[in-house]
Amino acid sequence: ADQDGPFADWSADLGNAVAGPMLASLRSLLESTGRSVQDVDVFAACVGPGSFTGVKIAVTLAKTLAHATGAPTVGVGSLEAMAGDVRSTARLICLLPAKTGHVYMGLFEGGVPVAEERMVTNEEAMQVLAEQAARGGALVASPMDWSELPSGLEQIGFSYPSAASVARIAVKRVAEGRTTLPQALVPRYVALYSITQPKKPFSRRPEVGP
Repeated sequence: ADQDGPFADWSADLGNAVAGPMLASLRSLLESTGRSVQDVDVFAACVGPGSFTGVKIAVTLAKTLAHATGAPTVGVGSLEAMAGDVRSTARLICLLPAKTGHVYMGLFEGGVPVAEERMVTNEEAMQVLAEQAARGGALVASPMDWSELPSGLEQIGFSYPSAASVARIAVKRVAEGRTTLPQALVPRYVALYSITQPKKPFSRRPEVGP
């Protein structure tokens, strides 16, 4: 993207094989526009919340390329990118799947967040949806099926945040001087991932004498 907005983008469902295809696709995308990685002034990445591995790879790739070329970086939240895709002035509720029984939630008006993004249970999300319906209604953007929405809410067809939306937001931040050094670009996980304890304690290694 440039100051006029995105002029080329690529997206695909890569499953678990992410890093390799991303590099090859980035090379092809640059070649299709007659550019090289050295022509990139700023590297932007969707910093989450979302898939732990996917977010980590995206942020690491942007930081690596920025370090290699001396360019700054811009981080864009996934829920913010969703709101940017919708481009509506109405109140918007963005929901992304999190761990089992939970969702990431963000509330926006005109693309601007009006509440801190957070991870909530599906039941808590339904409660917030009911509250927003009582306040006069809202749009709901989510790749999940919310078929039992309270009256006054409308779910719009949606998949996941697009690279074009990340680029549009990044271009705006660059114009505002809101770039960061590569080392300052970090994932936004929202929820800390728990580490489970082993079912059996580790056996101690026998001490070895001198």
